[in-house]
Amino acid sequence: MKIKNLIPLFLVVLFLNISCKKEILKDESSILIGKWRKTKTINRTSYGGICSVNITTFDVNTSALLEIKKTGEMTLYDCGSEQEFSMSFDNIDEDFNQRIEYIEFGCSHSVVDSIKNGFRIVPDIYVKKEKKTYYSVIHLNSKKLIIKSYSQLDLFSINGDSRQLYYYVFEKVN
Repeated sequence: MKIKNLIPLFLVVLFLNISCKKEILKDESSILIGKWRKTKTINRTSYGGICSVNITTFDVNTSALLEIKKTGEMTLYDCGSEQEFSMSFDNIDEDFNQRIEYIEFGCSHSVVDSIKNGFRIVPDIYVKKEKKTYYSVIHLNSKKLIIKSYSQLDLFSINGDSRQLYYYVFEKVN
C-alpha cells in the first residue's frame, strides 16, 4: 500500500482521537472504576421551610448496576436495558484534590445517609442516546457513590424544581 493512500486513513484516526474527549481515570479518580449496585433512592422535598424525606430501597440482587470503566465510559444496567454514558471533567485533578471528611443527606432533622472521607466531584455526563451533556454532582468514597439529581426518572438531570432533590445511592460491588 502506498503512503499517499494511508494519509486519509491517518487523518480520520487523528480527528477521532482529538475530537472525542476521553477521560482516563487514574490516581485518586480511579476510585470510580468498577461496578456499583443501586441500593436506594432518597427523595428530599423542601417547601416553605418544611423538609421531608422519602426513601425507596432496592434488593441488591436485582437492582440497577452502574459500571464505570477506566476510560470514563459508564453503562447503567436496569430492568434488562442498558443506558450508556461517558464522563469528563473540566479539571479532574481539582475535583480529586480535596477530601471531604463528612457529608450528610436528607434533612437537618432527618439524616438518612452520609459519606465519610470522600470526594465531591462535578463531572460532565454525556448521555449517548440523547446526545446531550449534563452537569452532574457526585459524592463518593471507596464504598459508596451518591448521584444528586433533580429528576426521579433521569439519573443525571439538573433541570427541575430545586425544592425537589433525588439522591441515587450506589454501593461498590468489586
